[in-house]
Amino acid sequence: MKYHDNGFINYYDDYIHLQLLNLGTTVLDLEIYKNKICKSSLECLDSKEFNKKYINKNYKESFLYDLFLQKNIYFKDTKNKILIKAK
Repeated sequence: MKYHDNGFINYYDDYIHLQLLNLGTTVLDLEIYKNKICKSSLECLDSKEFNKKYINKNYKESFLYDLFLQKNIYFKDTKNKILIKAK
């Protein structure tokens, strides 16, 4: 997945809703739970499987959930060419 757009992050009691937009159109819509990640197509993957498929299999299961709970969201993995940041 490769996106460089604007979006919204909404925090709920048990999940984080991430929505990225390009020219007013939703290009990525995720519900990030500690143990699973659901795409807007209602497809949910176990967090480990999501990491393996889209990011890196070596990241811990709750990687995205923990990352988006941080106040300053910034993660750079030069070895795997992954950059995640939000302002």
